[in-house]
Amino acid sequence: MKTTQPLRRDIKQLGSRLGRVMSECDSPELLQKVEEIRKCAKSFRSGSKASRERLTALLSSLGHEESYKIARAFTEFLRLANAAEQHHRIRRRRYYATHSKKPQDGSIEAFFKGLANKDKKKALDLLNHMEVELVLTAHPTEAMRQSAIRRYKHMAKNLEILDRPEITKWEKELAEISLDRNVRALWLTEVVQAKGPTPITEALGGFSIVEEVLWDTLPRYLRLVNYQARKYLGGDLQPNASPIRFSSWMGGDRDGNPYVTSGVTRQILLMGMAKAYHLIRTELDWLLKELSFNAASDELLAKAGGPGSVEPYRVILAPIFEQVREAEHHVAAQLRGINAPATWVPIGKAELLEPLHLCYESLIAIGARDLAEGRALDLIRRLEAFGVCLLGLDIRQASDAHESTVAEIFQHQGWGNYQQMSEAERQSALVNRLESSEGISLPKSWEFKLGEDVMATCRLLNEFPPECFRSYVVSMTEDPSDLLEVLFLFKAAGVKRQLPVVPLLETPEALAKSEEILSSLWSIKYYRSRAGSYQQVMLGYSDSSKRSGRLCSSWMLHQVQAKLDILANSLQVEFEYFHGRGGSIGRGGGPVHLALLALPRGSGQGRIRVTEQGESIHAKFGLPGIAERTMELYISGVLEAALSKPPKEKKNWMGLMDHLGLESEKAFRGLIYEDPKFLDFFAQVTPIQELSLLKIGSRPSKRKRDFSFDSLRAIPWIYSWTQNRGLLPSWLGLGEALEYGLANGHLQDLKAMYKSWPFFASTLSLFEMVLAKVDLPVFEYYTERLADENSKVLSQQAIESYYLACKNLARITGRKELLANNPVLRRSIDVRTPYVDVLNLMQAHFLKIYRDNPDDPWVQRILAITISGISAGMRNTG
Repeated sequence: MKTTQPLRRDIKQLGSRLGRVMSECDSPELLQKVEEIRKCAKSFRSGSKASRERLTALLSSLGHEESYKIARAFTEFLRLANAAEQHHRIRRRRYYATHSKKPQDGSIEAFFKGLANKDKKKALDLLNHMEVELVLTAHPTEAMRQSAIRRYKHMAKNLEILDRPEITKWEKELAEISLDRNVRALWLTEVVQAKGPTPITEALGGFSIVEEVLWDTLPRYLRLVNYQARKYLGGDLQPNASPIRFSSWMGGDRDGNPYVTSGVTRQILLMGMAKAYHLIRTELDWLLKELSFNAASDELLAKAGGPGSVEPYRVILAPIFEQVREAEHHVAAQLRGINAPATWVPIGKAELLEPLHLCYESLIAIGARDLAEGRALDLIRRLEAFGVCLLGLDIRQASDAHESTVAEIFQHQGWGNYQQMSEAERQSALVNRLESSEGISLPKSWEFKLGEDVMATCRLLNEFPPECFRSYVVSMTEDPSDLLEVLFLFKAAGVKRQLPVVPLLETPEALAKSEEILSSLWSIKYYRSRAGSYQQVMLGYSDSSKRSGRLCSSWMLHQVQAKLDILANSLQVEFEYFHGRGGSIGRGGGPVHLALLALPRGSGQGRIRVTEQGESIHAKFGLPGIAERTMELYISGVLEAALSKPPKEKKNWMGLMDHLGLESEKAFRGLIYEDPKFLDFFAQVTPIQELSLLKIGSRPSKRKRDFSFDSLRAIPWIYSWTQNRGLLPSWLGLGEALEYGLANGHLQDLKAMYKSWPFFASTLSLFEMVLAKVDLPVFEYYTERLADENSKVLSQQAIESYYLACKNLARITGRKELLANNPVLRRSIDVRTPYVDVLNLMQAHFLKIYRDNPDDPWVQRILAITISGISAGMRNTG
């Protein structure tokens, strides 16, 4: 579908509804003022300097309450436009499925259809063994309330109803009324929450995605994958295959979040199990009703009581139905503070899958494939993807927390001063204790000074079915002892299960010595015998980008994976990469397909874990049609990356990239880290200090109380630069890097790299996207209004760097205008720009007022709503 006319129609209609609601719930004068400001903003965008002055004067003349309402209006319009655009994406997908002669780019059908015959068997085998795991995280970037998110979902459903060609007058009337009702409710609801979310409310948001969307969407989409595999590959997606699954950090990520305790983690796991057991019980109830016949395989009949068994499927399924009902009851009681009986063991995924597979195979055997591939197979696939906890949980903890806990144990046991030991001494001491047949006995009466919650979290691993925990991630891993410490603590806590312990390599220093860390780790006999032939490695994009800039970080991570692939092959170990990507490009985000094709071809082909963070969760999985599209982009992208020939990375290209990375880092750090004025400039021209007014995350934005780059988290760092439309960390250093290449006669090399090297092509494409979102007039306005004279020179340096990046990028891509080859995204940005302009001008105006008078409640509310609105307009936050 090439036309955007339906999208423009939807946006216009939703805008009209909003205007009518404003007029009725507030006043016609408010609507008139909004329209005046909107027209002025559009005129300003057409290049009228007088319009900018008039717009600024208009906004400055408003009273505080009126300013808040104006900001509300523009914020709400941008969110409605986003809802319309989400629906249009689903509309386009349906158009391809019903009208287009060729399948949609990135779809599983397009990939299967384009395969050569010689690759089809390999593709089917890979499809049945691949695992793409999407890890939902609760980083503080979701700027919308859960109640608002649900209303936008309702509106998308009504837009879909209005699209139906056979819609009746009454259905149309009901959909129109529902749209009005939801727009009115949104206008009447306070946008900014009075209190920030807790880890528990964040987890509930993740559970709602599964309950309301993914629980039904995932098995439905896998039916489509199976249909396409049967049609194009000549085989089936096996019932135990799980090409895509979901897990979570919500309630497990305690790195820097003092509110995530072992008690909170336990409560969240119980909440997830209560919801999962209810959903599973409902499906089992339907199966018991459907499978009422006597025909069955000999194997099933034998287990159901013999050949004369009556309704044998019910005989097999009824016991597990009762076990699930009992589990649901006990979990609900525990959530109320009532302990379950000591003899009770919660039923897990494995105990449920065995009888379900038996029923499935029996139905196939008696020729009832259509029944087998109905509810029975859907429940099998749900259990494979979600287990009995809805979202399997990762535990993430900082390495220094483990170190201090181990040190306490060593001191208590009289084993020496652990923290004063060298790395070699630590490894030796830990391995000796791990290899010893003796346990590590800790008196029950003894209390840790610092490590009590660390140990309590480890003990949780024994309380729940195995699938409830996915991995134990060690933040700030720098040495092999950082992982051995976790194994030592597992032994001290009496952990009985083999949970993968995952190094998170996130600083440039840790990434640079990643080979050394992992080769040393795998040279330890105890570790190798425990890990078998599998190692998960998490790569952090955010902190390396914050320290070295996006280009340098991208190249560093690419090289790290390539080197680790070689190491994995030499060790005969499968390395599965866990990509800690953010939602924004500055933190490793961007289009899924581009990112997957750019990755090195690893030893763990077909197995990959990726974080989905903050606002990107609802953007990618909030609606069934969007969730299906996201899943197919991941599955087709991983398949294509695994099956395509590794791109030729010429030595001279890699050598040139080394220089480009160094030049990029030099320019990035030269402005941001080495200029003593930059920290003040950053605090002046961004709302970094005011982000707390928009209560959107349970985790503090800083690791320490001081205001410094070391204490500042990567998410608010990117978020704040998104607000003033400068997006500085996401592109700074690119222009200088390319200038180096061009000045040294490498234009043809750079063009060849862009044409033939997926890594370089995708990297430049991501830069082009973020450069297109930069708005220099707005960025300059923030500088003029908020920066002191000493800092303004930094703004000019940034602007010059931006022009250099655009100019040099154009020489390589051959496109004179940014996104000339992506008119859909270009149009999406252009449509939003005038509306975001208004919020930017208001935000800059009130930042100055707030900094002189931070206690004014109206000013606080205005700033909070502008932060939220600009996030909606920019389509991503952190």
